[in-house]
Amino acid sequence: MIFAFDDCALDVERRELRRGGAPVVIEPQVFDLLVHLICNRHRVVSKNDLIETIWGSRIVSEADPKRSRNDRPSHFNRLASAAGWAIGRGLRDPSGCDSLRGCNTHD
Repeated sequence: MIFAFDDCALDVERRELRRGGAPVVIEPQVFDLLVHLICNRHRVVSKNDLIETIWGSRIVSEADPKRSRNDRPSHFNRLASAAGWAIGRGLRDPSGCDSLRGCNTHD
């Protein structure tokens, strides 16, 4: 299955992302995140849902232990940022995914 959006094509079977026809190298978890968010674009995806889908039963650290306690972006933020850059939407581009802090999804 291939998902096409903007100037991107996400080929699920080949596990490949192309932007403007050129391949974009991304880590496997970023690819999985993009696929999951696209497949669930009609609903709010919770943090617990992402943990289960992307990491399964593996333990996930909330932050990078190499950084000081007050300067640790969560692993989720790092993946989301990498996914945004991969599809050509940097931090200044408001289109695409929105984050909802404190959204209760009852999962």
